[in-house]
Amino acid sequence: MKNSVQRAALVAALSASALLAACGGSPSESDVRTAIEKQSEQQLRLIGGKGSFVDEQIAEQKKAVESSKLIGCKSDGGKAFLCDLEINGGSARVRMLKGSDGWLAASAGN
Repeated sequence: MKNSVQRAALVAALSASALLAACGGSPSESDVRTAIEKQSEQQLRLIGGKGSFVDEQIAEQKKAVESSKLIGCKSDGGKAFLCDLEINGGSARVRMLKGSDGWLAASAGN
Protein backbone atom coordinates (compact mmCIF):
# COMPACT_ATOMS: atom_id res chain seq x y z
CA MET A 1 0.00 0.00 0.00
CA LYS A 2 2.74 2.44 0.97
CA ASN A 3 4.56 1.74 -2.31
CA SER A 4 1.48 2.47 -4.45
CA VAL A 5 0.84 5.75 -2.59
CA GLN A 6 4.45 6.83 -3.18
CA ARG A 7 4.18 5.85 -6.84
CA ALA A 8 0.94 7.84 -7.23
CA ALA A 9 2.51 10.87 -5.55
CA LEU A 10 5.54 10.64 -7.86
CA VAL A 11 3.32 10.41 -10.95
CA ALA A 12 1.27 13.41 -9.78
CA ALA A 13 4.42 15.47 -9.13
CA LEU A 14 5.91 14.60 -12.52
CA SER A 15 2.63 15.43 -14.28
CA ALA A 16 2.38 18.80 -12.53
CA SER A 17 6.00 19.54 -13.38
CA ALA A 18 5.42 18.74 -17.06
CA LEU A 19 2.35 20.98 -17.17
CA LEU A 20 4.18 23.89 -15.57
CA ALA A 21 7.12 23.48 -17.93
CA ALA A 22 4.77 23.55 -20.92
CA CYS A 23 3.16 26.78 -19.68
CA GLY A 24 6.43 28.66 -19.48
CA GLY A 25 8.08 27.40 -22.66
CA SER A 26 8.31 28.63 -26.17
CA PRO A 27 5.36 28.32 -28.56
CA SER A 28 4.86 25.09 -30.47
CA GLU A 29 4.56 24.86 -34.25
CA SER A 30 0.80 24.65 -33.82
CA ASP A 31 0.79 27.76 -31.60
CA VAL A 32 2.76 29.72 -34.21
CA ARG A 33 0.53 28.61 -37.08
CA THR A 34 -2.66 29.42 -35.19
CA ALA A 35 -1.43 32.88 -34.18
CA ILE A 36 -0.26 33.73 -37.71
CA GLU A 37 -3.54 32.54 -39.25
CA LYS A 38 -5.53 34.61 -36.76
CA GLN A 39 -3.42 37.72 -37.35
CA SER A 40 -3.58 37.34 -41.14
CA GLU A 41 -7.34 36.92 -41.16
CA GLN A 42 -7.83 39.96 -38.92
CA GLN A 43 -5.63 42.11 -41.16
CA LEU A 44 -7.32 40.94 -44.38
CA ARG A 45 -10.78 41.55 -42.90
CA LEU A 46 -9.71 45.01 -41.73
CA ILE A 47 -8.44 45.94 -45.19
CA GLY A 48 -10.96 44.13 -47.37
CA GLY A 49 -14.02 43.65 -45.20
CA LYS A 50 -16.27 40.73 -46.07
CA GLY A 51 -16.66 39.10 -49.44
CA SER A 52 -15.60 36.21 -51.61
CA PHE A 53 -12.32 37.85 -52.66
CA VAL A 54 -11.24 38.31 -49.04
CA ASP A 55 -12.38 34.75 -48.23
CA GLU A 56 -10.21 33.45 -51.10
CA GLN A 57 -7.22 35.43 -49.85
CA ILE A 58 -7.71 34.07 -46.33
CA ALA A 59 -7.89 30.50 -47.71
CA GLU A 60 -4.66 31.03 -49.68
CA GLN A 61 -2.91 32.48 -46.66
CA LYS A 62 -4.08 29.57 -44.51
CA LYS A 63 -2.65 27.05 -47.02
CA ALA A 64 0.72 28.80 -46.92
CA VAL A 65 0.76 28.86 -43.12
CA GLU A 66 -0.31 25.20 -42.87
CA SER A 67 2.65 24.17 -45.03
CA SER A 68 5.13 26.12 -42.89
CA LYS A 69 7.62 24.39 -40.62
CA LEU A 70 8.92 25.82 -37.36
CA ILE A 71 12.71 25.93 -37.38
CA GLY A 72 13.03 27.17 -33.82
CA CYS A 73 12.29 29.89 -31.28
CA LYS A 74 14.53 31.85 -28.94
CA SER A 75 13.57 33.98 -25.98
CA ASP A 76 13.13 37.68 -26.68
CA GLY A 77 12.55 38.76 -23.11
CA GLY A 78 9.62 38.24 -20.77
CA LYS A 79 6.79 36.43 -22.48
CA ALA A 80 8.15 36.93 -26.02
CA PHE A 81 9.96 34.65 -28.46
CA LEU A 82 11.49 35.18 -31.90
CA CYS A 83 10.54 32.23 -34.07
CA ASP A 84 12.03 31.29 -37.44
CA LEU A 85 9.88 29.49 -39.99
CA GLU A 86 10.45 27.75 -43.29
CA ILE A 87 7.59 28.88 -45.50
CA ASN A 88 7.04 28.55 -49.26
CA GLY A 89 10.67 27.63 -49.89
CA GLY A 90 11.94 30.66 -47.99
CA SER A 91 12.19 31.78 -44.42
CA ALA A 92 10.32 34.17 -42.17
CA ARG A 93 10.70 35.41 -38.63
CA VAL A 94 7.79 36.21 -36.35
CA ARG A 95 7.72 37.57 -32.81
CA MET A 96 5.40 35.55 -30.60
CA LEU A 97 3.90 37.12 -27.50
CA LYS A 98 2.08 35.28 -24.72
CA GLY A 99 -1.25 37.09 -24.33
CA SER A 100 -4.11 36.55 -21.93
CA ASP A 101 -5.94 34.35 -24.47
CA GLY A 102 -2.93 32.49 -25.89
CA TRP A 103 -0.14 33.27 -28.33
CA LEU A 104 -0.13 36.36 -30.55
CA ALA A 105 1.95 36.87 -33.68
CA ALA A 106 3.65 40.21 -34.29
CA SER A 107 6.18 41.57 -36.74
CA ALA A 108 9.70 40.59 -35.78
CA GLY A 109 10.97 44.03 -36.80
CA ASN A 110 13.92 42.67 -38.77
